Amino acid sequence: MTKQLSISLRILNSHLFHKNVIKYCNRQFETLDEMHHHIIVAWNSVVKSDEIVIHLGDYICGGSFDKIKEITDQLNGFKILIKGNHDRKSKTWFRKIGFDRVFKHRWSMGIYCFSHKPQDVKYLNENGIRYNLHGHSHKHDYGDPFYNFCVDVVGYKPKKVEVNLTKEDLMYGLGRCFNYEKFNS
Repeated sequence: MTKQLSISLRILNSHLFHKNVIKYCNRQFETLDEMHHHIIVAWNSVVKSDEIVIHLGDYICGGSFDKIKEITDQLNGFKILIKGNHDRKSKTWFRKIGFDRVFKHRWSMGIYCFSHKPQDVKYLNENGIRYNLHGHSHKHDYGDPFYNFCVDVVGYKPKKVEVNLTKEDLMYGLGRCFNYEKFNS
């Protein structure tokens, strides 16, 4: 039997540099700088430097490379991005600003699917996926098997999720850029 690894992931969806999201989602901030500062402080209050953070898309909606990199560099953790509909830059661009891995729209490992938008139930069923952890929906909750991780839902802090994966799933998903051996003790 293949050994299951229990690892903690931190997950969220933020919308940096998206001025209108403050109004549309009734966020408590007057300015983008205030929102960005709050997200950085909230993120780092729960994420250690060696934790995995999966950002479920719409990381940015505007902003210059330098400003975005400056914010990203302040965020703790091994950062994975599942690109959202506002993340129009290339995977290479997102790696240059500080993401360790970048996936287009979804990433499935074992019984988990991490996606920007909630995925089609048929896709989930056909692939043996029991948990679709997603962003995009802001405050909307679709119920099981969908789990919404927008900052508006999780209180601006990446939410901790315990997952059980095989070493093979983890290697396939994260490749050689992550030291998965520390989870195999």
